[in-house]
Amino acid sequence: MSLALFSRMTDQADQPSRLSDYVAWAIDNHIQSGPFQYTYLLLLCLSYGIVTVHTYSNMFVSQAPEWYTSCGDAPPRMPEAAESTCTLSEAFNCSIPLHDWILNKSSRSSIVGDFKLVCSHHSQIPALGSIFFFGFAVGVLATGAVSDAFGRRWAYLLGYLVLEFGGLLAHSAWSYAAFAIARAMLGFGVAGVGLVSFVWCTEFLDETLRPWMSLVPNVMFSAFQILDSPLAFYIVGWRTFLFTINVISLAGLLYWPCLEESPKWLASKGRSREAHAVLCKMAARNGKPEPPPPKLEKPAEKEADSAPNILAQLLDRRLRFRFLAMCVSWFSVSFAFYGISLFSPNL
Repeated sequence: MSLALFSRMTDQADQPSRLSDYVAWAIDNHIQSGPFQYTYLLLLCLSYGIVTVHTYSNMFVSQAPEWYTSCGDAPPRMPEAAESTCTLSEAFNCSIPLHDWILNKSSRSSIVGDFKLVCSHHSQIPALGSIFFFGFAVGVLATGAVSDAFGRRWAYLLGYLVLEFGGLLAHSAWSYAAFAIARAMLGFGVAGVGLVSFVWCTEFLDETLRPWMSLVPNVMFSAFQILDSPLAFYIVGWRTFLFTINVISLAGLLYWPCLEESPKWLASKGRSREAHAVLCKMAARNGKPEPPPPKLEKPAEKEADSAPNILAQLLDRRLRFRFLAMCVSWFSVSFAFYGISLFSPNL
């Protein structure tokens, strides 16, 4: 008996019986880490980070502009006339009717000036942060359901399409209501792309690369959030600024057609041939021999029935305290971090 045949027989004997376990076994023992994983780690973590340019964009378009007032009994309706006949005011006096205020067009433009979000309308500015995270919550639930039902590729595409349409609506918004809808769509897209890209990437990695998922996505997340500041400094018009970051975030959609479906998701649906085909592509890209095919195909419903309940695992007495402590910590950190940062223009 040849050594290669003996090795193949040993591999088949060691295969797990469940299809989803087989995929993890094949990645860890046959495919391992290589160019395929490095490419997906870079691309999907880039997507995870690049969409966050929209998270803080609202901070840079909601600054208070300068206004002209004290124009007498008949204030001019044209900014050019106001510059020569009216007084430039640094503070907005709410005792003067809103229609008597004229925006100083030479100051930095913002949604505050274009939509006159002052006095009784000032509360609409911080409301945009809540609207964004309402969309974020819907995006997590919707794309999570689509990801489980139809696959990572389609859930990723859904999140990205909503994100890009929201970005286009934000930059061309004709009213506060339109801009608020755009922020909700952006929240949906940021959540959807971020959630799916993180899970999708993790499912391709072997055990030696999985710890990198605590570093690489967060580096991308921080880098692209920082990018908003220099862009907003050099780009004066708020509409041009929003259009620019929307074009930047579009990069993650360009390589979507080239990405393979997750073999773990395919295994969860009982699609063993397709899962094995993806594993073979991964092995070929890494210069490794193809993993042996799974022993048998299991229907999706049987695979799902045999899988342990996730909630039951998390609430198991051995994990319950740790799980609840992490939930409280994550909520507290996010509440303070986003609460202070997103609402800082209103402090």
